[in-house]
Amino acid sequence: MSCEITAGIPLDCIEGMGGVRTVWVLGGTITSITLGGTDAITDVTGTGTYFKFELPKDTASFTETANISPTNGTIAYAQDLTMNFTKLTNDVRNVLKVLIKNRELNVVFLDNNGSYWMIGKVRGAQATASTAVTGTAPTDASQFTVTLQGMEVDPIFKFADTLANSVTGITVE
Repeated sequence: MSCEITAGIPLDCIEGMGGVRTVWVLGGTITSITLGGTDAITDVTGTGTYFKFELPKDTASFTETANISPTNGTIAYAQDLTMNFTKLTNDVRNVLKVLIKNRELNVVFLDNNGSYWMIGKVRGAQATASTAVTGTAPTDASQFTVTLQGMEVDPIFKFADTLANSVTGITVE
């Protein structure tokens, strides 16, 4: 059997927390990504800047779905990052207008457990949905929502260290 299982998964402690804290989107080019022995990203080399997208607490999420076709012998991992930006402002509108036009974004996010993850490592990510809402009641959300999606052959990649400590030639905001 070519896909022999060689390890199990033990039950660990209850200590995790859901949610996405911060997102960075690269305005530039990646020339190489180095993986360590456990498939964690140890270095991203390129040019440009990872621009920081700050998010209100408890408003962003990440979901990865394995799309499996036993008949075709294929797997594709849909990586969906949904971000909410409170307040409808022209400045946010203008940044999002450019963001959603891109076809191959490199996106990194920090989850609430302190782990950094990369979306669209090989094929890039792009916007698949964007909305602006005013709500109805005075306490309803008035916000922009954007979903970025990567579609990859491998599940999402984690960084071995922080984003800032894992880049060469790229500035991190």
